[in-house]
Amino acid sequence: MKLTVLTLSACFLFFTHADEMPPQSVRSARTQEPFLPLHNVVTDIPATAWLGLKNSFRQDALPGWALILGTSAVLYKYDEDILNGIQKDGRDWKLGNSVNYKSALNIGNLTVLSLPRDTAGWLYFMGDGLIPVTVSVSMLGLGYANSNGRLYNTGIEMADGLLTGAIFDQMIKHITGRESPSAHTEARGAWHPMTSFKTYRSNTAKYDAMPSGHIMTATVMSTVIEQNYPEYNDYMYPFEAVWLGVLGFGMINVGVHWASDYPLGIALGYVFGKAAVDLHRQNVGDKVGESAADGHRRRLAQSAKWRFLPGLDTSTGQTTLNALRGF
Repeated sequence: MKLTVLTLSACFLFFTHADEMPPQSVRSARTQEPFLPLHNVVTDIPATAWLGLKNSFRQDALPGWALILGTSAVLYKYDEDILNGIQKDGRDWKLGNSVNYKSALNIGNLTVLSLPRDTAGWLYFMGDGLIPVTVSVSMLGLGYANSNGRLYNTGIEMADGLLTGAIFDQMIKHITGRESPSAHTEARGAWHPMTSFKTYRSNTAKYDAMPSGHIMTATVMSTVIEQNYPEYNDYMYPFEAVWLGVLGFGMINVGVHWASDYPLGIALGYVFGKAAVDLHRQNVGDKVGESAADGHRRRLAQSAKWRFLPGLDTSTGQTTLNALRGF
């Protein structure tokens, strides 16, 4: 457990402390800027994906990726020991090693919402996508009601980052095809590269361990908040480190993930959470009368005529790489 928490904290703090706090003038401009259109949650996904990939391959990103790959390799070596140790802790602390859910909201015979019924389940639920979606929707509502552009746009960016990160998370899961601890057939889980969509859906636990989508969504949520409200980061950084550490423990305890699934999940969450914010924030004030979103799209159109995006061929179940030409 200690090794997992320290790894999560180190990776997260390395990334999030990489940028200096924007000046007060930028934060004020964000508060006053016009609301982004709601449809940007979906229509900005290609631009967010491209910006995230472009930022990931900059020279100054290399130390971060070295840390991610290095910690993944170290954790992989000890994955089996970490799994056994944490699950023993779970039993010793009377948490159990399984997730038990109960229906919380039904419409007719359809269960709309299920919630955990024990502590082990709640630790796992801390990474459920319902949490950042609820936070995003709440920011949209409060931002709109209070005419607060920064709050409203933070909700837009969070949703955009979550959707973009989910696409890459699913693509990598299909590429790696790693067994989860609950379904592993050999030490540290077997790998089934390039798993087809049909095979993946037939027994998801055998193919979806790497990387952790729960860790990714939690990181997107915190990254977007930290990038938009850096004045609170003295509190947000330790809060996130503890949140990811507890979530990481909880998922290993119930056999959903290995410890080495986490660093890449953190990286994806940070990369696409930050890209969703930078997509329009970086051009505030570029042109008089031009919104931040329009400014970024103008610059993106000038600098990136080709875009390379992941995809999924539903007829064959194979992942694809798509090249789009902008004019």
